[in-house]
Amino acid sequence: MPKYVLLLFCLLCFTARIAANQNDERRLSINEGLSNNSVKCIFQDHYGYMWFGTYDGLNRYDGSSVKVFRNRLKDKYSLPHNYIYSIAEDAENNIWVGTGQGAVIYNALSGKFTPAYYTSRPGVKPFKLIIAVNTIVRDHQGNLFIGTNGAGMFYKGKHDKYPSQILNSDKSEPIVGANITSIAIGDLNRVWIAVSGMGLYTFDDRQKKLVLVNREMAFANCLLAKENRLWVGTRGGLYEFSTIYSKKIIKISSGKKLSGGSIFSLMLNSDHKLWIGIEGNGLSILDLKTLSISQHKTTPSRSGYISGETISAMYSDKDNRKWIAKLNGGIVIIDSAKKHFQTFYHNPLDQNSLAHDYVSCLNERINGDLWVGTDGGGMSLYSEKTNGFTSFRNEPNRPNSLSSNIVTSIITDLNGNTWVGTYGGGINRYQEQTRSFKRYRCINNEGQEDNYVWLIYQDSKNTIWAATSVGGGMYRWNVQNDRFELFDAGLYGLNSLKEDSFHQLWAGTSNELAKIDTRAKNHVYYRVGKPVRAIFEDRAKNFWIGTEGGGLILFDRTKGKIKAQFSDEEGLCNNSVLNILEDNQGYLWLSTFNGLSRFDPVHKTFNNYHRESGLSSNQFSYNAALCLKSGEMAFGSIKGFTLFNPKSFQINNSNLPAPYLSSAYVNNQFIKANNELVDHTNKERISELTVPYNDAVFTFTFSAIDFADRGRIKFAYHLEGGNNGWMETTASNPVTFLRLTDGKYILHVKRNNYIGGWGPDNRLLTINVLPPWYRSWLAYLCYLLFGSALIYAYNGYRVRQANLNYEIKTAQVNAQKEKELNEKKFAFFTNVSHEFRTPLTLIINPLKDYMHDHSDSNNKGKLDLVYQNAKRLLKLVDQLLLFRKVGAESEDLRISKLPISEICREIHNSFSGQAALKKLDWQFICPDTSIELYADREKVQVILYNLLSNAVKFTKPFGEIKMQLWETEDTVELSLKDNGVGIDGDVKEKLFDRFYQVRENSTASGFGIGLYLVKQFMDQHYGQISYESIPGNGTTFFLSFKKGNSHFGNLSISEDIPSETFRAENPPKLNPPTLITDPNLLLTAQDIILIVEDNQSIREYIQGIFNNDYLVITAVSGKEGLEQAIHHLPDIIISDILMEDGNGIELCSTIKNNPSLGHIPVILLTALSDSENRLKGTQCGADDYITKPFEKELLIARVKTLLENRTKLQQYFYNEITFKKQNFKISPEYREFLSTCISIIERNIADESFNIKKFSQEIGMSHSGLYRKVKSISGQSIAGFIRFIRLRKSAELMVESNYTIKEIAWEVGINDIKYFRKQFSILFGMNPSEYIKSYRKTPGK
Repeated sequence: MPKYVLLLFCLLCFTARIAANQNDERRLSINEGLSNNSVKCIFQDHYGYMWFGTYDGLNRYDGSSVKVFRNRLKDKYSLPHNYIYSIAEDAENNIWVGTGQGAVIYNALSGKFTPAYYTSRPGVKPFKLIIAVNTIVRDHQGNLFIGTNGAGMFYKGKHDKYPSQILNSDKSEPIVGANITSIAIGDLNRVWIAVSGMGLYTFDDRQKKLVLVNREMAFANCLLAKENRLWVGTRGGLYEFSTIYSKKIIKISSGKKLSGGSIFSLMLNSDHKLWIGIEGNGLSILDLKTLSISQHKTTPSRSGYISGETISAMYSDKDNRKWIAKLNGGIVIIDSAKKHFQTFYHNPLDQNSLAHDYVSCLNERINGDLWVGTDGGGMSLYSEKTNGFTSFRNEPNRPNSLSSNIVTSIITDLNGNTWVGTYGGGINRYQEQTRSFKRYRCINNEGQEDNYVWLIYQDSKNTIWAATSVGGGMYRWNVQNDRFELFDAGLYGLNSLKEDSFHQLWAGTSNELAKIDTRAKNHVYYRVGKPVRAIFEDRAKNFWIGTEGGGLILFDRTKGKIKAQFSDEEGLCNNSVLNILEDNQGYLWLSTFNGLSRFDPVHKTFNNYHRESGLSSNQFSYNAALCLKSGEMAFGSIKGFTLFNPKSFQINNSNLPAPYLSSAYVNNQFIKANNELVDHTNKERISELTVPYNDAVFTFTFSAIDFADRGRIKFAYHLEGGNNGWMETTASNPVTFLRLTDGKYILHVKRNNYIGGWGPDNRLLTINVLPPWYRSWLAYLCYLLFGSALIYAYNGYRVRQANLNYEIKTAQVNAQKEKELNEKKFAFFTNVSHEFRTPLTLIINPLKDYMHDHSDSNNKGKLDLVYQNAKRLLKLVDQLLLFRKVGAESEDLRISKLPISEICREIHNSFSGQAALKKLDWQFICPDTSIELYADREKVQVILYNLLSNAVKFTKPFGEIKMQLWETEDTVELSLKDNGVGIDGDVKEKLFDRFYQVRENSTASGFGIGLYLVKQFMDQHYGQISYESIPGNGTTFFLSFKKGNSHFGNLSISEDIPSETFRAENPPKLNPPTLITDPNLLLTAQDIILIVEDNQSIREYIQGIFNNDYLVITAVSGKEGLEQAIHHLPDIIISDILMEDGNGIELCSTIKNNPSLGHIPVILLTALSDSENRLKGTQCGADDYITKPFEKELLIARVKTLLENRTKLQQYFYNEITFKKQNFKISPEYREFLSTCISIIERNIADESFNIKKFSQEIGMSHSGLYRKVKSISGQSIAGFIRFIRLRKSAELMVESNYTIKEIAWEVGINDIKYFRKQFSILFGMNPSEYIKSYRKTPGK
């Protein structure tokens, strides 16, 4: 037995070997998130979570973070007590937790703790289990055993709802006050129970009772049943009990082999070693094969457990990882899996360890031993055979020792010699036989020593090169002279040297790559911009450069340019690449200031490793990289060096713990597995969510139960249906998806593996985002129904519209036909009216002339009756025209201020003849003062005429008709009362309908349009009409007109011109004025009147009117009238409108647009009295418009007025030209125009070339417009007009100047003196000489 203990001691003490540290040991304490360092129990659930019960709360650990559960006051779903004794899991995967105040059950779906209840026996009322629970264990069949402190043991079958209390087989009653300290499940599912103070029991599954086995083990702390053995840890030692023979055997007592103290925990390892946790004495290990016991100890630098502490619990998980609970020191995790990286470091307590932690260079000897150079500790030689280090340092008293402890470079040449470059000590060569060093000096050309050697390199020709720093150059070893000679002083400050496959030597400087010419020294430099720390050529002949700050560079040696550059943006762990090595698989390994990178040159991807991955440090050293013959690689750092085999970095994802969803938030609300948004779960984890559209904001965190990577896990996620690529994150960084649209999404997550690659894809979560209400299936159904209804309605509407369109078209056709028929009717009325007016004209005017010439005739009364009825007939014709216009809705009001009392009297008098024939009492009552009214004269006359006509028509002989006119403050009122036949009461407003006739009470004939017109015209005047009637007793009509003109709005108010009431019994005879000069200059001897009329009688009648005073020419059509006008140039034209071969409006328009004729006044004479034709006549330029039948005196007066106005205008022009006194007044328009013309002509009077074109341009008028204007003013052409102005100016010069006649002629633009004299004499009635003599001003006068 002592040999085992000695062997174990030797193994434990040789801490310098990495082989002794194959297990990965680390600590989990309060610093890493544990709720308390005093751990009482350990358990692993079916997910793989590790659960720890402490003195202050329950902890769940997934390898990266710790979740703590504690008691929360007033929260019935939290832990009842923070002191946790035991943890177990039932068949339904619920976690049972034993605390100091009872047991609770944790449900992963709800995240809540619920109290555990028990029954004294099956079928009775349950009670809450509130007593302290020491242990809870589940057997192989899923049954649960609960041991308490004071209430014995409880049993819960796999299908039982509540646990029930177990009875003692001896007394068939519970063990009163029993303290169950431990329960163990052995082979064949046998249950062992330790009862404090009472002994060891077993459970009778058939009777569900406890059976006493051994009373001697009354104070057992822990039990372990394995391989037909029961190990019992007690206060006094360790006992082994055979479960087959039920015989106690004391194997090792506390007084002999085991460390002293009570045994608190037991654990059997897979290598048949029993781990024993002892109170106050740490951990002992019993080898069951050799029966040897060892005390497990570690060095103070390790983070694991230390001897002398109490091991309260131990647990071996599914991966054979050991979890050791220290009563006051947290948990020690021992991972037996071989690490990928082996680390060597300096142990200050062991002189045989690595000489110094800062490893500056590495080199392998021919025999496989490893040289390790350090910065400050000299160098160490590691022998794989002895698995130990031998150190070499500078010893000042020994000149053959290492020259400096700062070792910068080590190489082994082909002869096996080891060359060592030092910083400050020059170059050393190791002499193995004497274990001493030979020193070499580097002397430059100035005789100074360059002892700061940075790099030693041997090329393919066995030439050894040395690069120095601090201003030194590059040296080469002279084999014959056995010394280093200066090669090139200009090659100073070199950081790296490398020979490529083409035997070209390359060097790296502080910012350039140098191509070394070893013969002619014609070096070529390529600017890189960063210090070149590493130069490497891979097996594919790619030339790589590692820079400090510039990342990894792929360099094209042919073109001398950078082909590609890789930095941390592409995945490199740090941009300072210090060393480059290549493994057998073609990967490049890059050491940096922040970790180690493996680069795939084919796929351009990086895998990064850090101290958490097992490296000795994250910061590596310059020049400290080595590829061993075995294929292993070594990299030096500031904390020792790391050794590994790249072959071990093979991807194996079969046992890789899968990622899971550690938390889920929907719209910032934490979602538990039992939330209403969760559709499905997988092992109590959310697997499917259905979320409303408005809440589609998700935040997730990922985790993986992995205790090997210790929080270094990275995750890549991809949302199928959302983002397109994979995104990386960590467990501490939540992932958020904002405002996902409706649809189905699948969240894919994968995690990195142990060597930096990615594991398989996992579909963690299905997300269903419900569409908004307007895109839900119900909405679409509504849309479908609504759309169908719309289509149905549209089809119905389209059918109805088609029918309606057909009806409309039919109605339009009928309306068009009716319109055409009405137009024909109206045209018939118009033509009849026109035809009526022509003979009426020939009746009324000759009759009136005859009555005027024979005023003393005995037949004057009868002729008056004929004359009045002829005028009544004219009124009837006018009503026909008014009816047509009302029907066409084309008549506008012509409002003027009217003497309404005079109009009423005139209309009343026009019916006096008829009233006398019927012997009617005919009265008109009106105030003496004149009453005025704003109205349309013609329409008021029609209103009065129709009302009086009806009154006379429907009043019997000897009846009474009384018309009364009066005014109020705001209105003018009129009433017309008769005692005729009256109107039935049921007629009412129908009386004013078109074509309505009352035939029941009268045989009077009519058309039913009179009162219709009255109503329409009253409405147009905003007046009111009403009536009162008693059948058989007569009718009274009431008319009310508004005063003023504001109610007519924007209608223009014109001056009242009574066309039909004009009286000129003896019109004055107006003679045209005569001129002093020859009247042929301005006026003809007799004015010419052109009469254009197709009716011969009217034409002859008008001709007879003007024959005595004027020269009259006639034409029967518009065409002939135009020809006569061009030929004779009449002074005035009188034309009918309705004619064949060109109507009067067309003739007037043609004349006014003709420059030669435009000045001639035109009077339109027609039977069409409507405003539409008046407007057309005005637009075409007519000077006057007279309707048939016309008053002869009115026509004569209009003709004379127009001619007189033209004569006055021309006389004014003549007086202005001849400087005569003006007695005529003309409009300002003509006066201004004449002044402008005189001014323009006088400005250009000396210019003989001034012509009509220039005149029209300056005045801004067209030639035709100017001609008409000039012709109307002067009666002259434009040329004659200009000539008159020239002569006027010459007369002025004759009076005001002393020029001769010839000079004056030239001044006014007339070069022909004879022509000048002739024209001057014609205009002024005397020759120029006489004019000068008569009017020139002489001095002194």
